[in-house]
Amino acid sequence: MFEYLREINQHIWDSNYEQAFKELEAFTDDSPRACLELAFAKVQIGMFTGDSVTRSLVIEYVQQAEKLIKKYKQKGEMDAYISKIKKWNAPYEENNDALKEFHKTIDWEYNVSMDHTLVSAEGNLLKAVMYYSLNSPLKAGKSIISGYNAFKRLYYNDVAQSQAKLQEKHNGVLPINTLPPDSKLHGCLHHSILFGFGVLNYLLSMLPPYVVSVLSIFGFESDRDRGMELMHLCADYDAPIRRGAAQLVLGSPYVFVPSEVQTIEEKNAKLDRYAPLIESALKRYPSGTMVAYVASQYYTVRGQLDKAVEHMRIAVDSAKKAGYAPMRFSYDLGQYLAVSCRFDEAIVIFDEIVKYDGDVNIRAIACLYLAGCKVLTGAPSTEVVALLRSLGDHLSKHSRIDRAIQEINSDFISSLSDDQLILAAPILMFEFIYGMRHLYNISENEALSQEVSKVFTKLANKILVKKDMKDLKPACSVIRCRLLRNIGEHEKAKAILDKLEQSSFSSAHARLWITMSHWERAEMFFSENNYSDAIKNFQAIGSHKSSYLDELFKSRAKSAIKKIQQK
Repeated sequence: MFEYLREINQHIWDSNYEQAFKELEAFTDDSPRACLELAFAKVQIGMFTGDSVTRSLVIEYVQQAEKLIKKYKQKGEMDAYISKIKKWNAPYEENNDALKEFHKTIDWEYNVSMDHTLVSAEGNLLKAVMYYSLNSPLKAGKSIISGYNAFKRLYYNDVAQSQAKLQEKHNGVLPINTLPPDSKLHGCLHHSILFGFGVLNYLLSMLPPYVVSVLSIFGFESDRDRGMELMHLCADYDAPIRRGAAQLVLGSPYVFVPSEVQTIEEKNAKLDRYAPLIESALKRYPSGTMVAYVASQYYTVRGQLDKAVEHMRIAVDSAKKAGYAPMRFSYDLGQYLAVSCRFDEAIVIFDEIVKYDGDVNIRAIACLYLAGCKVLTGAPSTEVVALLRSLGDHLSKHSRIDRAIQEINSDFISSLSDDQLILAAPILMFEFIYGMRHLYNISENEALSQEVSKVFTKLANKILVKKDMKDLKPACSVIRCRLLRNIGEHEKAKAILDKLEQSSFSSAHARLWITMSHWERAEMFFSENNYSDAIKNFQAIGSHKSSYLDELFKSRAKSAIKKIQQK
């Protein structure tokens, strides 16, 4: 039924985008599914370019799909469309008797109608994400409700009952191929429904508890474990439409979203569960930009920065070969190089981002990293000062990280002299490195931790003797503590935080890092199984009213406390 899209789907995941677009556009005047797959491909591109034009194109393609679906509800139109699908699939049946016989058994009208419902549901989810990123929350909310309701009906009306029967037949274990032999539903549609409803359950479970409670009143379900199970069923099955997406989206719970509190053993167990999926994706799509990107993130969390850099370079080069400017992925590559103390290489990457004249929402943070790396390589001080003084010129309206940059710029950087900026630049860079959990991720890489610790200690010592740089001392203390813990010097780490606790600070920037000191201390106590003191420090988070991040920290702290209490 979807044979005409199978090779195109391979082109998309292999980052052969132009070929994929050329072939898809041959069907977009007739096929709602082709319009949706084109939108999905554009979403991929938008993830590594970061431009807003791509988001608008995604919405346009989804709207084209919706127009076609409406057209095929008219009398006689569906039969004509089914004839076209059969014609598109005919070349793939010529040397495949099994496929030809299978197509004879399909209830075409039922499955095409189901596909249209599924396209509409998936399209609404895509529109919700795009509208949200374009600061249109009301349109995003309307789309997410429509998409959720459609997926819920699809799952409970056409999938859940057959799953229950199969589970009963297999002694309570749900097999990977969850499609019963007597089902009228095509396997690709079946597993796409599992994927979509799984994604929704998982994403909704990530919302703050009070939001989840309110949504449950209106029938929204948010079962994280079930969401992951449904995505696994799609990722582990050879479903050509959504298998690649399922394998990569599962990177979110295992790789991208950090647990509030976890032991190293728990972290590694999660990564071990994800390892077969990313290895399968790398084998299936060896030159794929998105696959290489997720693999890079996986190796970053593993603390294997060399492999992370290797795969991120593949992602960047693959995107460039396809004719795109992958600034967002270049930014991550620059981060990994900076964490690896490869500052000269990082400068090349961040300089390219800052000088890029296209639409990109990470120029300000790249500017800050570039300034920090330049100090560490002995660049002229005038270059560093010029970069930091220009931060306000690079801020984007559509970037959450730029909101943090704006706060630092207005509350802290703007008050510093040129000489103070030179001292502050690399410290500010390491603040973001810490915030991205990179220092935590390298905790099992002793050699790299030792190297980073030497670099940062030298920087911090210059700050700690400066009375006029007092507001940076909390950040220096917290980051030093993390690095000392990485290399096994736990008593020194505790002493630094104890000393910090006896000091007082008035600036918002310093208070933010007092908040982070509570988090660092809580994690330290948790690692020692001292749960009561860990909870006390988590409870102190958010009490210093330092920035717009306070509510986020408080929410995550509450989640951490809940997990500790469960232990």
